[in-house]
Amino acid sequence: MASARGDIFVQNDSAFEGKNNKDKMWTACFAAFSAALATVNFGYALGFTAEAELSEQFNSNNSAIDLSMLNGNSSKGFSMCDPDFDIFASVVALGALVGGLLAGILIDKIGRKTTIISTTIFYFLGWVLIANSYCYYGKHGGIGDPEFCRKHSKQWYYSMLYCGRVITGIGVGMSSLVVPVYIAEIASARMRGALGNINQLSINFGFVVAYMTGYKQNLPTTAYVPIGISILNLILMVFFLPETPRYLLANNRRHDAILALYWLRGPDYPVEEECFEIEGHVNFGTQDQWQWKDLKSSTFYWPLFIALSLMFFQEFSGINCILFYCSSIFLASGIGARVKPEDLVNSKKILEALKNDSKLYALFVCSTLFIFTGISCFLVDRYGRRKLLLSGSVGMFISLIPVSVYVYHYQFNMKQIIDFLSKQENTTYAILALVCILSFIAMFSIGWGPLPWLLMSELFPIKTRGIATAIVTFSNWLFVFTTTSSFCKVIYGIHIYGTLWTFAIIVVMGFFFTLFFVPETQGRPLEEVAELFIRRNLLQVSIPWTRHDAL
Repeated sequence: MASARGDIFVQNDSAFEGKNNKDKMWTACFAAFSAALATVNFGYALGFTAEAELSEQFNSNNSAIDLSMLNGNSSKGFSMCDPDFDIFASVVALGALVGGLLAGILIDKIGRKTTIISTTIFYFLGWVLIANSYCYYGKHGGIGDPEFCRKHSKQWYYSMLYCGRVITGIGVGMSSLVVPVYIAEIASARMRGALGNINQLSINFGFVVAYMTGYKQNLPTTAYVPIGISILNLILMVFFLPETPRYLLANNRRHDAILALYWLRGPDYPVEEECFEIEGHVNFGTQDQWQWKDLKSSTFYWPLFIALSLMFFQEFSGINCILFYCSSIFLASGIGARVKPEDLVNSKKILEALKNDSKLYALFVCSTLFIFTGISCFLVDRYGRRKLLLSGSVGMFISLIPVSVYVYHYQFNMKQIIDFLSKQENTTYAILALVCILSFIAMFSIGWGPLPWLLMSELFPIKTRGIATAIVTFSNWLFVFTTTSSFCKVIYGIHIYGTLWTFAIIVVMGFFFTLFFVPETQGRPLEEVAELFIRRNLLQVSIPWTRHDAL
């Protein structure tokens, strides 16, 4: 459609294309990375989950596998899960549900910057409780002296651990909402894709840091690392970073918005023109708070449908199940197994080799997650959102099929494992299955990892952005809780290979949803993205939206 506001975009886009009008990159990058320290903590909380799976506190899952294998009584419905670890893994999502709703309210009431600052409070309190919860391990220690530790039962410390996870989860939920919005609103249109992916890159970096610090260190020590990250995040946000210009203009603080734009873009950039462009839409849509009638608008319910669906396909692709339980999956299914021929006569040496390999390969998974998310930062503004989502879906599906076939043929008692691994071709298949798992992680990191969060921050008009992103974030963490809490039950019912087939089917559904419903937002100002949905009905497909000039 053509409109007066659309004409503003055309005029300003051409004005911004001047050779000397490029925005200063380093300040926007500094602001994005500084704000993303909150999502480093987010990733650390998730990585801490996978790290805890290998600890003393949650080791009965591996013990169950060991016992069943050694006794030769295991079947394709073996137990690989510990009830306490299931709670530990999923309870953070309950806190994130609350945090997402809370942040949806706060970003409009106190601003994006102050909301990020408030996440540090929850992170600090939560991690202190988690560090203290390991007090009953005499050789590991904790906060307080040994005499204090002996005054309380193990169950008391478990309660402290779960409370810490819930409080940390509130910070995680708040970060998952506010950081993408903050980065999207400070970035220029030409940099928004790359800077938006910093959010997911930081999550994955936190995951890698958590796993690598916990690989050799004990859990209480690693619980103090995110406290330091929170303090650094607090200092940078309070003393160095501005509020977003769009929030400032929406709250009639034009002078502060101009100063923020000068800080972000530099003195040679046409700040007044960008401010005028934003003002035209902010004044048009955000003089008042959102009202219930705004939720009936196509600029709200259509982007909400897209964003919710993207989050569904992201989480039900099985990514968190694979990340949280990757060591147990590798151990139990023999993926990547490398056993020396002379060790095949010794059951304990086989188990030891499988355990060591599973820990090492979990590090490979973390590193792949981080590296390919970084690559995605360079691809998203070159190839667009849709192409990366579609190609990611294809790559994930192709990667899952060989893994599920391999796991189907793998045996689960020691005698059969010895026979299986004694054949050289089966060892080769185990390595190929590992490569396919890493390929799945890589393709997820390029597309379905960062882009649903990026699109969430782009699709909604500023007037309803707070309530909309709160709903989407709440739903995302509901999906996380559902998948992680039910993963073991699903494995008991349809085994690992059946679960992987289910993930593959959902990935295919995500491909067709992206093909027919997800618009391309590459290079568009945020205000123009909202206009894509004006007068669009629910059954219209997104193929015409791939053209940059289609409105």
